[in-house]
Amino acid sequence: MPTTLVLRCGTRQLPLTGYPIAIGRLAECDLALEGSEISRRHARIVPTPEGPLLVDRSRFGTFLNGEQVVAPSLLSPGDVILIGRHDMVVELTETSLLTTLSERSGWRQGFAAWRRRYGLAELLGTLALVLAALAIQRVTGSIVAAALAGSLAEAAWFYAVLLVREYRQERNEARIGGFEARPLRELGRDLLLEFGAAERLDGLVLRPLALGLGLGYIGGWLGLVVGKIVADLLFYGPILSLLHWRHAGRPGGKGPGGGDGSPRQTTATGLPMLP
Repeated sequence: MPTTLVLRCGTRQLPLTGYPIAIGRLAECDLALEGSEISRRHARIVPTPEGPLLVDRSRFGTFLNGEQVVAPSLLSPGDVILIGRHDMVVELTETSLLTTLSERSGWRQGFAAWRRRYGLAELLGTLALVLAALAIQRVTGSIVAAALAGSLAEAAWFYAVLLVREYRQERNEARIGGFEARPLRELGRDLLLEFGAAERLDGLVLRPLALGLGLGYIGGWLGLVVGKIVADLLFYGPILSLLHWRHAGRPGGKGPGGGDGSPRQTTATGLPMLP
């Protein structure tokens, strides 16, 4: 029976072949972990011809078999990785069993990660959208103005909630790690870059169009909610797949988990510099 080298964390198993695996606190990481001692993009596991390579990118450190990772390190079956309070084990698994487990738990893990990252921001953003759009429609009588106002209000509250949470987590990280917290403007810049061009396309074109159609054909708060759901399905599905998440964690990608372009020396021999 063919086997695959995997990373096991709790009930999750991620194959260590193909594309790199991003590990961190951000929900869009391939393996999202909770805890104030987890950096946003804490570590990566990069496939190489000699085997998977563990690269630490954090302020708090990554530990392999009880030793702190100070340079990229090759992984082999039986290795134990410790990130914060989370233990991960490198092991061989039958390929057929891995496929079954992935199909069973993949969508649950993805939804749980999305809820942790965006749940509260989406809820408050939706409330702001409905209130702003209905108020502007009542004042101006314009569906176009109401749809645009609702889209802008939702974006403002969505990012405000995420920014407050990121700032609180940054301060906790700084206190635990003994370093200086990044200023608020840098955190805000990172949030604006998180979705990139997809967010601008959604906020200025797709979302106002969906909200306007909802108001025109259904009307009221129900039309706005239906329009938002349609926009979300298009935004979190095809648009992000094409413009953003397709490159997450891949060599040279600029999405979450992607490289920053700076070379990192590997401890494995005969390998090129890794992004």
